[in-house]
Amino acid sequence: MLIYVCAPYDGSQESFLLTQRAMGYVVKEGHTPISPYGMLWDFVNSSNPAEVEQLIQAALKMIEICDQIWVFGVEKEAPPNDYKFRFTKTMTREFIQSRALKKQFRDCTEVL
Repeated sequence: MLIYVCAPYDGSQESFLLTQRAMGYVVKEGHTPISPYGMLWDFVNSSNPAEVEQLIQAALKMIEICDQIWVFGVEKEAPPNDYKFRFTKTMTREFIQSRALKKQFRDCTEVL
């Protein structure tokens, strides 16, 4: 299956390593990961909102071709939802897109 990796990403080394571990986990599970931020962030000027939005739009398109969306990342604070993590604004958009497309969702917050 083609798996969309949904994880908080801000271009930092920490978020890059989280995304890399998440992609590795997907591969170990026998699937193919898609992580637009992990793959394309270096080509975007993160201080340019228009470029960041282009990347987000590309990511939302990538969800269309994926079979499932897996969410990675753990927040220490209690989230304002039924999940074990807090969505970033971009993750919220990805989640809404995946739900609109009726994609299967998997909570992977505890696997890394």
